[in-house]
Amino acid sequence: MHPTKRQFVMGGILSCASIAAGADAKSASETFASKSSEGIATDLSTYIGFGKKTSGGDGDNASGVWIENRLRKIGMSVERQEFDVPHSSATSAVLICGDARATIEPVHPVVETKSLGDEAKLAVVPAEFVGQRDLQGCIAAIVLPYRRWSTASHPIIQQAITAAFNGGAQSILLVTTGPTGERASLNVGHDTAPYPGPVCVIGPNDLARILAQPNSATARLQIKGKSSNRKAFNVIAKTKARGSRRIVVSSPRSGWGICAGERGPGIALLLQTASDLAKGNVPATLLCTSGHEFENYGGRLFLRDLAPTPHQVAFWLHLGAGFAARDWHETGGELRPLPSADPQRFLMVSAKLLPDARQAFSRLAGLEQPYPLGPSAQGELKEILSAGYTNAAGMFGAHRFHHTEKDDERCVDPEHVTQLVAPLRKLNAIAFG
Repeated sequence: MHPTKRQFVMGGILSCASIAAGADAKSASETFASKSSEGIATDLSTYIGFGKKTSGGDGDNASGVWIENRLRKIGMSVERQEFDVPHSSATSAVLICGDARATIEPVHPVVETKSLGDEAKLAVVPAEFVGQRDLQGCIAAIVLPYRRWSTASHPIIQQAITAAFNGGAQSILLVTTGPTGERASLNVGHDTAPYPGPVCVIGPNDLARILAQPNSATARLQIKGKSSNRKAFNVIAKTKARGSRRIVVSSPRSGWGICAGERGPGIALLLQTASDLAKGNVPATLLCTSGHEFENYGGRLFLRDLAPTPHQVAFWLHLGAGFAARDWHETGGELRPLPSADPQRFLMVSAKLLPDARQAFSRLAGLEQPYPLGPSAQGELKEILSAGYTNAAGMFGAHRFHHTEKDDERCVDPEHVTQLVAPLRKLNAIAFG
């Protein structure tokens, strides 16, 4: 037998009773909320402090070890699922024109140029017109439409790449037009076949500097390095409680950069929820995946090899990307931070949970309009649904600095994450009870 809704909700709260008992001015719930806020702030700061989180890299591995230790500390059993992920060993990737140099990012798999780089005509073309241009021997700078870009598998990108190489392009620069003007890294499949020539990403601001050069009709593309593989790992933890059915809570930890707004909220709430479930004696599996940049590779391997069956899962909560990142004003080409969360975030739940989700998240911009689970689900949530887990919920979004190098501590406020603790606790209780 698993706990009732009341037992589930109260399990974590009662664990703080001794703290609350000595508080004169605060109620037990206020003390518990304060403790949650402090813990979330610390966890966000710690995760951000590990630096870049590319799969299998130092930041990803170190944050994975930290999460393992945190889960063991609250009494959970922990294991790893190791696997190989692609790795770019490119030591230099630049576009050079006159005195201007712009850092670019090769899209996996890396195609190396000759030592001094490939010099060619620089042709700038909007994505929708690529098929209408003669790009023979050119470096094709394909200007993507305005969007918060995240994956090279998007049909607009794939169609543009195919059309450019068919039109004779020597190499391709994908210009990720978006709110920051920065280069946005793009996810790819772990088994993506090599392209006929180099494919790289460049930010609109960097391309503008190149085009400002008096001799910008010609440029040189230089890529040193190749693609290889390295080890990464998923963290899988289980509570000691036993039962015929369980809750699964998952969140990726890897990404192209520091991932403060993209991944930080999910990691902080994964740890908070793990603590609640352990204290409440709830049968649960906690999953923290690597390999996200390679189209959810770590999550797909867990679903294929180690996940409990859909019949064994009473409820699956997925904490995806950017659902509690900071909002920004876009003013004359500048971004100015706001004290609110970015409302461009989504909550998807099983149809039977929609009324409860609307009530629980009613005061949270963007999340106050939950959607039924369906084909529009993104990231690992889409993989979870495809694997047959029908009683589920997930949050995801793409904030303005999504997949950019500037997704740092400025992009997340602990308060925005703390606001989600109570609604998620309520949703878990209703779904599992």
